[in-house]
Amino acid sequence: VNMSAVEADRTAFKKLSIKRFPKEGLRRTPEAQYWRKFKFPVLINENATPTCIDFSPVAPHDFAVTGGVRIQIYDSHSLKPKRVLSRFKGPAYSGRFRSDGRILVAGGEEGIVQVFDIQTRAVLRQITSHRGPVHTTSFSRDNTTIISGGDDCTLRLHDLPTGAQVGQLTGHSDYVRAAAESPSTTSLIATASYDHTVCLWDRSMPAGGVADGAAAGPASRPMMTLQHGAPVEALVFLPGGALIATAGGNTVKIWDVLGTSTLLHEFSTHQKTITSMCVEGSQSRLITGGLDGFLKVHSLADYRVTHAMKYPGPVASLALSPANEHLVVGMSLPMLSIRRRDRAEEDDLGALTRTLGPGEDIRRDPALSMRPLPAEEGEDGTGRYFARKKNVVTDQDDFLVEAHRRKRLQPYEALLKRFQYRAALDAALATRNPLVVVSLVAELLQRGGLIIALSARNDEQLEPLVQFMLRHICNPRYAPLLIDMADQLLDLYSGVLGQSVVIDELFVSLRQQVATELGLQEQLHGMVGMLDALLEGASRNAPATASTPLPLP
Repeated sequence: VNMSAVEADRTAFKKLSIKRFPKEGLRRTPEAQYWRKFKFPVLINENATPTCIDFSPVAPHDFAVTGGVRIQIYDSHSLKPKRVLSRFKGPAYSGRFRSDGRILVAGGEEGIVQVFDIQTRAVLRQITSHRGPVHTTSFSRDNTTIISGGDDCTLRLHDLPTGAQVGQLTGHSDYVRAAAESPSTTSLIATASYDHTVCLWDRSMPAGGVADGAAAGPASRPMMTLQHGAPVEALVFLPGGALIATAGGNTVKIWDVLGTSTLLHEFSTHQKTITSMCVEGSQSRLITGGLDGFLKVHSLADYRVTHAMKYPGPVASLALSPANEHLVVGMSLPMLSIRRRDRAEEDDLGALTRTLGPGEDIRRDPALSMRPLPAEEGEDGTGRYFARKKNVVTDQDDFLVEAHRRKRLQPYEALLKRFQYRAALDAALATRNPLVVVSLVAELLQRGGLIIALSARNDEQLEPLVQFMLRHICNPRYAPLLIDMADQLLDLYSGVLGQSVVIDELFVSLRQQVATELGLQEQLHGMVGMLDALLEGASRNAPATASTPLPLP
């Protein structure tokens, strides 16, 4: 054995060991893993807030983004606009595809409903019956009727081939912002308005508008009115058509619309107004987005949040592709976020569900992997080429040449190696990583160099140090080390307090924060004492039950 090499390894500088703590609230559930597959978000700056996103029902499921005075049709593969519809004099609203994906309908600020041919971008129809901006448009399930609603407080039905109005639903007292047709029948339509109500209309009955084939006229009254209690921004029929979800304010309410219009459930998982909702492709999750910048996934079984995503700005619109491959979110920054799910990764995970036999390799089984593998030696430039012969077992007589790689040190580690403790602490603070700072403080305490690192500082050098303690001293993970550091800081600088206004204010804030934390700890200890007394009393009053004691291990 080469003793000099062993001695050199013992005396070599050891890199700083970063402290590790148990991770908080990390749940590796199958649900979370599924939604984390929507990765590599593409952020696109827009000229105006994307107010509506709609996917084509036909593969490859391109999507239309309505924002400003145009509607952009994005390619689902390249994620770039391939067509732009700009026949609008003012802001466009609610660009939505027909079920065959060939034409698109949209409203606008000027009160005109327009129908476009996707391929030629030609205007096929222009409907001018509305007396105000049109904010919601769609096609009926039979693809022959245009449904539109807006600021004139009405929902109007127009025949697509002729453009004639075949129905007018009048019952709201404020702007109509959303409308949806029941998935179970084409005669049931729901409308949402800023008058805090959701109205359900039966097109086949005179009380719900006009009968099929009759002359256009105002409706006498809706068949059902639901009081949401806040201006309703969005609504969606749940699978089956028996339930409907309405979103107004920060609350989502679930209603039974085929029975007695009963409120079945409500939940408020957002802090600000919910702006958009949709049901994902498997019909088992309800997705909501709000002005708090969160997108939340709810299970339709119990309406609990199963996953949440944070976006850099308020969410104005969202849509999920029918195959759950693309998640597109519009923000009021204005910005568009596009996330794509890796289907190949899902296929590989699905292949792993089959049990492998002895010595069987998933990479060599064509039934488990559809991707061809390079040759055994690998092709030039591939990972296998550079990793060839890596696992070769040497013979007993082979001479092995060891390569000593030079350790790459972080800036604070290089300064620590040169015993420049003050500069090393400043470099650790510059990383803005509390784990690095706390780990370095622990190392300095072990070396006896914390006093050197804290002393001889002016107000500019002392300010980031006190700010760090102010942010993290109440964290139970860092508190023991930071309390020791705060004690040494007070011993060093208590005699010069009053010479810097900034430092004085930071120390006063630190004192107040510590006092608040101490008061909270005292209250918690009092609560623990009361709970212990209650549990002790409950155990004494509980009836004695005969039970066989468990054998000691």
